[in-house]
Amino acid sequence: MTETAKRLGASSPKDALAYVFKTMHLQHGGKLSMARVLAGRMDDGATLQSSSGETGRVSGILAVNGSHDTKRASAEAGDVVSFGKIDTIRTGDTLSGGKTAPPALVRF
Repeated sequence: MTETAKRLGASSPKDALAYVFKTMHLQHGGKLSMARVLAGRMDDGATLQSSSGETGRVSGILAVNGSHDTKRASAEAGDVVSFGKIDTIRTGDTLSGGKTAPPALVRF
């Protein structure tokens, strides 16, 4: 996992770090932000800072396996999960569990 974070330009963060690579809007499930956790641990209910300066509270962490979702209490480095209902987060944002906004790892 450290190789991926290094390749994306993340200096060794002391806080949890994730990259949102896809956003889906489900008819009955609301907005889901697909992300890969690059470092640390993200917990359900945590407040996350995005690289765009927005904040949002996680309203569910889901492990996605095909068309099946499994609710989880947390996500560790290396996990690909979806964060539920964080309306302020966009595709391409870098998320951090810290108090300050993380630098954008990927720029479009």
